[in-house]
Amino acid sequence: MKGAAARAAAVMLVRASVGTACPCDSVPGPLGALTSRDTRWGVIGSLSYLREIGTADASGRAWSSPPGVSTQRGLLDLGAAWRPRTDLELSVGWSAALTATSLPGVSDVGARAGDVTSRVRWEAPVEARGAVPDAAVWAGLRAPTGGIDASGLGAVTGLGLGAWEASLGAALRWRLGTRVSLTTQLEGGLRFAAVGDATPGPRGSASVGVEHRWSERWAWSLAALEVLEASSVQDGQRVPSTATRRTAVLAAVGVRVTDGVRLAVHVAADIPIDGFAQGVVTQLRTGLAVGWSR
Repeated sequence: MKGAAARAAAVMLVRASVGTACPCDSVPGPLGALTSRDTRWGVIGSLSYLREIGTADASGRAWSSPPGVSTQRGLLDLGAAWRPRTDLELSVGWSAALTATSLPGVSDVGARAGDVTSRVRWEAPVEARGAVPDAAVWAGLRAPTGGIDASGLGAVTGLGLGAWEASLGAALRWRLGTRVSLTTQLEGGLRFAAVGDATPGPRGSASVGVEHRWSERWAWSLAALEVLEASSVQDGQRVPSTATRRTAVLAAVGVRVTDGVRLAVHVAADIPIDGFAQGVVTQLRTGLAVGWSR
């Protein structure tokens, strides 16, 4: 649900590691690391179900989906990462979706490939202690390999954004005792070289999440996410009523199956209340992620 369903985000490759199961990483997209300091390789796959629950107009007024109108998606996110040294991770991700749309008397089903996103992430090589947070920064580049997604979900998922995007982000993670942590993340992106008539405007996202590890194998987390997009630009002019805003809440439960395999179940929803969204299709999302590292 990132921008209208996608900030692809950022889409997300859901982080399934128990030690860092913050769902902040699941809806803006793959902001979290896919590997840890003591592993070199990692892969992840996430299968999600998305359902449109309404819309928010340009003034921020929320509306429910009309009777007889339904759009549902199955979203596949795949990612792989390599850590050449303890503090550096290189990763790549790709998405695809199967969409079923139903209108009174009409229905349609179609598949669509998404964009490819590459990222380099640096994080402090040694875990911080006490009041000092763990820190991470990253830079990403998204290539418009997928067709433009008309629903606008390209801002919060890996579906077609319709332009190249260069992004920068940062995260801080505080350990509140031995089992609880608090994570904040910021990311911004600039779009350029659009493949369509208009270039999507710059985007920014912010999230805060809390994670509790109730055992050596299990953890749960809650988070809130805010995603903003500026107006699109066409022929040097801003396109009216194309700026967007999305506020979502997220929850995840993760389990370490073996030393290298982790599972996570995630649920996310845009807040369908006046003032919490603007110019987007609001979504409900649930899914399962499987991660492996060594």
